[in-house]
This record gives sequence, C-alpha cells and structure tokens, in this order.
Amino acid sequence: MELNKNSFLIIAGAICLLSAIINMNPAHGRPSPVTISGELSSDFKNDDNVIIEFNCYDEISFGNTIAFQHYQVTVKDGKFDFKLLPKHDHFYLEIALYAKDVDMIYNPYDKGRLLVRAGDTLAISLGKTDFRFTNPTPERISRQSGILDIQYRFPAIAREAYSDKVRLFSLRKEALDEIAEKKLEVLHGMQHLFSEMEYSQIRNDIISMKHGALLNTMNNALYRDPNLSSKLKEFFHTNFPPLSNDTTLSVLECSGYFPEFVYLRELVQARLSHPQETLDNLIVKIWENLNQSYTGVLRDRVWIDVLLRLGKPLPYNMKVELYKKSKVLIQGKVYRQTLEIWASNHLSQSEIVDFSLEKPDGTLLTPADLRGKVVVMDFWFNGCYPCLVLAKSMKPIINQYQTDSRVIFLGINVDKQKERWLSALASGKYVSPGQLNVYTNGLGKNHPLITHYQITGFPTLMVLDPKGRVYNKTVPVPLSKETSAEFIALIESLKDN
Repeated sequence: MELNKNSFLIIAGAICLLSAIINMNPAHGRPSPVTISGELSSDFKNDDNVIIEFNCYDEISFGNTIAFQHYQVTVKDGKFDFKLLPKHDHFYLEIALYAKDVDMIYNPYDKGRLLVRAGDTLAISLGKTDFRFTNPTPERISRQSGILDIQYRFPAIAREAYSDKVRLFSLRKEALDEIAEKKLEVLHGMQHLFSEMEYSQIRNDIISMKHGALLNTMNNALYRDPNLSSKLKEFFHTNFPPLSNDTTLSVLECSGYFPEFVYLRELVQARLSHPQETLDNLIVKIWENLNQSYTGVLRDRVWIDVLLRLGKPLPYNMKVELYKKSKVLIQGKVYRQTLEIWASNHLSQSEIVDFSLEKPDGTLLTPADLRGKVVVMDFWFNGCYPCLVLAKSMKPIINQYQTDSRVIFLGINVDKQKERWLSALASGKYVSPGQLNVYTNGLGKNHPLITHYQITGFPTLMVLDPKGRVYNKTVPVPLSKETSAEFIALIESLKDN
C-alpha cells in the first residue's frame, strides 16, 4: 500500500492547489471557529486542580516554531467550553491534560495529533489516562484515534541482532512497515469520511512518519558511532533512494510530516557520506545537497529546520556566513521571517528581551535587576536527568563566584506547576547555594523568554554581559575539566565589558 513517487506528487499537488485556491479566495474569509466543549470523567474528585491545554499546529516539527497556537482552558463544575480560532482551513490538534500539583496526567505525545477542519464542533470526555469523543464530534475526527492508537514503536528484538546493524535496522524497518500497513488499513476503512485532500494528507503523514522513525534511529546510531556508516550505506540507498528533483516536489511542503522526513533523510545521508566530519562541515554538506536536489518552499523549509536544530553550537563566524547564504536562498515570507528571528538570537549583541520571572517569595525578577553583572541563565525542569548532570558540574563553579558580586547564576525553571519547582528546589539536586532561582510564572515552555529565544532542549545555558546583551557565540557547557575552564574564562572575559 506504499505510494509510488508519481502518485505521491500528484496527490500532494492537488492538496496544495486546493488549499491555495481556498486561502486566496476573498469570499472565503477567515476560517470558521472550532467549538470545543466537554467534561471531566468521574476519575477526578476536584476539578480545581486540572489544567486543559489545546495546541494547534499548521505544520509538524517546524510548525512548533512558527505556526503554533496554544490555549489553556479552565474547568468549572467539571465542564469546559471555548472557541478556537484557527489560522487555516485545516490544522493539527493536540490535547493535553495536567494536574497542577503532580506530573502530567495525560501525555499527548503518546496518542498524537488529529487533523481538524475549520468550523468543526468537538465534544470530549477527559479521563486521567485517556480521552474519548462524544456527539456531536464528526466521526472523521473521533475515528482518527484508531489510527493514532497504532503507534510507531519497535518491538523487542533478540540481543544477538544488535551486533549486526544491517540486520537490526532491517528488522526495525519490517516492524515499521507492518505498523504503517495497519494504520493505512484502518484509514482505508474510513475513507468515505474524509475529503480527498484530508484522506491524502493523513495517508502521506502515515508514510512520512514511518520513514522518519527509522531515519531518526539511524541518525542517533551514526551520531554515537560514525564508523557504522560503511555498514549502513547500502541499506540506506536501498530503502531511501533519491527523491525527484522535479520542482513539483516542493508542493509536498504542505503535507504535515513530509518535511520532517526530508530533513532526517538529508541529515542521515550527510552522516553516511562524511562520517568523520565535524558538525559545521556536516551542515555545509547538507547545504550543498539541498541546493542541488531541491527547490522552492520545501528547500526553504528543510534548510530552516537545519538552522534551528543544528545551528546553535556552530562557531559565530560560520553562523554569519550561513545567514548571508540563507538570505539569498530563502524566498518564502514565513521562512524569511523565521531566519531573521534566528539571526537576531544568534548573531547580534542585542539586549535581552523584556521579561518577568517569579522568585520563591512571589516577587518578580526583571532585566533591570541584572544590569551591570554577568548573568549565567540555566533553563531546566524537574525530572530532567541531563539538568541534574549539569547542576552537579555547576556547583563548584557557582561556589567559586559566591563572593563575586559581578556574577549572577540564575536558575530558570520551566515547570508549569509552581509546586514541582519548589519541590525541586527543596531537594537541592538541581540548584546550588548562592544561585538565584526563578520560574516561568506557570507558563512553562510558553513563557515569552523561552519562545523568543526558541529554547527547545533542556538544560540550556545562556549568558548576558553586564550591559544586558545576550552572548551569542557558543557557550561552553561545563561538563568536563576542559569545558569548565573554558566556561570560567568566558565569564572572566565578560566581567569588564
């Protein structure tokens, strides 16, 4: 049930053409609101403790950065009701359910995202472990859950298979193929519920997710052991032949998960072809192949993904060079805007954006409170193991500067629940004496400070000079004797700026 190349392009072209016609038609106007209502199940004894979130994505992966809407909905007497204002006629909806004083109850990533149409009415019953749709939710939405329930997970594989990497990845591919076939079979059984565009979009997503899952594991394996490249080259070229360089390939940009697949394909291909290259040289190779193999919005989109995901640790001079090249290459308006945001975060010595962060005593910290000092900002969350590792390495450095009033170490917690943050502070595992601690006022990763600087991984270190400007070159992460020395040298160099 795999799509061949020509049918894939034709179907995707029809999708984008129809979407463009709809969006360009003045009579169409703004997409109609989506009404969402529902109730909590009897699992909940106190609805005051519940937070419901609805996240909207126009695209997957890259959409997390530039095409994202976030709603927090209050619950009253066990019920909720609100209107969502979509940007486009179709979007992906993700549902998340939290308790204020404990871990997330319902993990949205376990189930996935639903393709929703503007004007839909959704009714939802939320439980502690799952949710279900009730009337008058359209059947095409409620039955998408049956597809999402079949998840891309690798089955147990005999230990001896791990010594033969080609066999290991062949087994993983067989498992992913079987899962995709099950998803496509379920989708085919409900084809009559969808428009041709919706059916094709979900079908393309299923196939792209399958490819992306395998490529992601290959990328991780090659990152850990570049010497695997000689063993996996043939497997890669057999299963991921070159994509057409026909300009019509760019229309697949609007198929939710397809650009994610292309990004991973280009990254794995670069690692296989140049296994011993440093990250900066690897990015140059990806750049060269994108220019040779792709055109239009798909090339723009994949290249922006490369910058956002891989560009942060690059040397400053290389970031400048890539920015200059990208300005010539990228034509799409939304991608040019994202490029400029990336440049403002990485290339110029600009002042930190205005913010307020809550201290344990309830008072607020602002940039004015930090002026005149070197500020080391450490973004972390409770339950993050790498955050614990970094915190342990930071302790002797923070202790070294305890009597130096020109340096502040600022721990910024991104948990949504204040109680989780305070609990982590009390444990002493994530913080050090002499460190100033704040949290993102219940906004978590949606705090303006986090979204402006596109912080997606934790822990993350950011450094300000005494004038309140962001240090935009690579910050050495003090996890070894050598990098700790580099980190201290950086602090010392900034103290007199």
